[in-house]
Amino acid sequence: MLKRIVFYILLAAEGLSGFAAGVAKGYVFDKNTGEPLPGASIYIHELERATVSDDRGMFVFEAIPTKNVRAEISFVGYETKIVSLLTNEILSIGLLTVLVEAPEVVVTASNFVSQHENAVKIEAISLAAIENIGTPSFLDATAILPGVDVISRGNGIGKPVIRGLSNSNLLVLSNGVKLENYQFSEDHPYVIDETGIDRIEVIKGPASLLYGSDAVGGLINVLSEHPAAVGETSGDVSVSVYSMSNGLTLNGGLKQSTQEVSWGLRGSLKSNRDYKDGVGRFVPNSRFGQQSVKTFLARNSELGFFKLSYDYSHLLAGMTNAASIGLVNSNKYEPDVWFQNLSNHVLLSKNTIYLRDTKVNANFSFNRNHRILNTTENNAVNMALNSFGGEVKTWLPTSKYYDLIVGIQSQLKSNANYDGLMRVLPDYNEQAYAFMGLFQYRLPDRLSLQVGARYDLNSLFIPEQRKAIHSHDEEPAHEDEVPGEAHEQVMHEENYVFHNASISVGATYEMNRNVLVRANVASAFRPPNVAELTQDGVHGNRYEKGDTSLLSQRNYEADLSIHYHYSSFSADVAAFYNFIPNYIYLSPTAMIYNELLVYQYQQNKARLLGGEVMFRFRPVSWIEMNGNLSVIRGMLNESSYLPFIPHDKINVGVKLMKEKYGFLKQAHFSANVRYAFAQNRPSQFETTTPQWTTVSVAAGAVIKLQNSEASVLLSLSNAFNEQYYDHLSTLKPLGYKNPGRNLGLRLNWMF
Repeated sequence: MLKRIVFYILLAAEGLSGFAAGVAKGYVFDKNTGEPLPGASIYIHELERATVSDDRGMFVFEAIPTKNVRAEISFVGYETKIVSLLTNEILSIGLLTVLVEAPEVVVTASNFVSQHENAVKIEAISLAAIENIGTPSFLDATAILPGVDVISRGNGIGKPVIRGLSNSNLLVLSNGVKLENYQFSEDHPYVIDETGIDRIEVIKGPASLLYGSDAVGGLINVLSEHPAAVGETSGDVSVSVYSMSNGLTLNGGLKQSTQEVSWGLRGSLKSNRDYKDGVGRFVPNSRFGQQSVKTFLARNSELGFFKLSYDYSHLLAGMTNAASIGLVNSNKYEPDVWFQNLSNHVLLSKNTIYLRDTKVNANFSFNRNHRILNTTENNAVNMALNSFGGEVKTWLPTSKYYDLIVGIQSQLKSNANYDGLMRVLPDYNEQAYAFMGLFQYRLPDRLSLQVGARYDLNSLFIPEQRKAIHSHDEEPAHEDEVPGEAHEQVMHEENYVFHNASISVGATYEMNRNVLVRANVASAFRPPNVAELTQDGVHGNRYEKGDTSLLSQRNYEADLSIHYHYSSFSADVAAFYNFIPNYIYLSPTAMIYNELLVYQYQQNKARLLGGEVMFRFRPVSWIEMNGNLSVIRGMLNESSYLPFIPHDKINVGVKLMKEKYGFLKQAHFSANVRYAFAQNRPSQFETTTPQWTTVSVAAGAVIKLQNSEASVLLSLSNAFNEQYYDHLSTLKPLGYKNPGRNLGLRLNWMF
């Protein structure tokens, strides 16, 4: 339906649009000396086109639309600028040298903008920072940001936590596409990895306005690597090894770009045995392996930009639990019992169309997540979730002072059970539609305002079906069932409709060229999901029951932050308060079913508050110091604490850098200390967790070869083999500590 709407819009406008394209040229130079900057990077995010300046500091893009196109200009050691490209003219771009590069350019917003233009703070983690962590767990990289943590069951199973909210309260996106993975449980990992990405961007706080009703607590957007520079073919091959899990990661990619067409192909393989904790024990069944393939094809034309991409990942992840521990007797790579067999397909059509002064984004996606759980039986759970998504956003004619964006979004989801012995979730069909608008107003160099609203309509249909097949010796779950007989529970047909509005008001104010104040107030909602409404059966090591009377969950959050930056120093101080009058959570009851404790979904008041402090300091060009502090408090019903609230943490690091050292380029050494305060505020089914400290170091460099380059990175995480529990580790109740000392080595050849 959305494709048809877009087609008719284009057909009607074709005669009036005046599609035109031209050549954009530019000259990049040092603003202080006037000298050209060869090798500067020029990237157009909305067209996904990249190039570098030549020996004279010049660059050229052909077939560029004549309106509304902006590019990011960057060079190591210099400020990053966003400029509007002018066709058929030569644009002069002067860059100033800086030691601490600020502000960042972010993509996960209404449009790619300087961080100072956005009312909601978006933080980014580069691929280099992810690799520097030196562990096989991709999500561990997000935890280097203050306010971001991970619920983990070993290295292979993890879920992000942002300011104390997780699971169904967060979104994880791949290039702006919402990933579906049965988000209701902390044991359901996202099937995604770090290979072939450029960076991760994180929004802390409500992000429902642009991305969907489930982003009440924030989102994580994983952005793909840039294409090859125009006129070039490039590739890379890398191998990484990890001592704590005898882990191996192989990764390789190839990409090519011309002025009109670009393509890329990448594949990766991961294999890890059970990891060693700080005590030196192998944690049984924590092994995991993953394979992925990523490819894309894009074309630029006078009409705009069109891209088709496909990502496939397959994950085998062992589950360390009370049932599997006694069954795992050897430490090998592939799990035999109690493991998840997960596959994920993401097909994305991304299109940017230019109509005179108007720009239209029309994006369509298909996501299939297939989940098989093998316990001691094959296919204990076997179900697949298909999701079709579409969105059309239009940038209406604007002046240099304001932007107006309107859009529609839709998502159709269908869950199907196959031959699994249990039905954790029923078969169902869900439809979601949304209408949104965002107004942005900018006064020159001082004040930026953002006001947005969104209306969501969600409908859920559950046909009549069986729940699960029970064996002869099970006790019945309901009074009308007969013990000792084979029987089926029947779920009756159900229809649910939820609708609500979200609103966000924010502003950034530059007090002077060094100080920026950012404030935002937002209200968001999410409807209860299928598990929260209908679940009635065994899930993992407990019996879980839903509640059909649950209301939509709404939250109200206020954020205030102050940013200071100078050429060698930057700092941020942020505070937030999040009130959720009808928070949905899973709580233990006094009931027992087949020796399993029964958990019931409930709804009550909750509030979260806290803040973060961050700084970066480069006293000289070859030393950088950084640090952050995060504090979070979460209360439920004024008298108890919320679950999965992380430790308060302090991170302090230092990095030594040398652009050229003998035959080495970009040589660096870094050390990081992380201290977690004791978590003495557990929820009713958690225990307190002592404080802990870990130290990590890493060193690396780039080696210039004849016609290519190679890089090497050596890392040592938990260098002193700290024996500790993280409060968010679901292995803590089983007595297994977090990973011990890990030596990592990564070799990468770039050609």
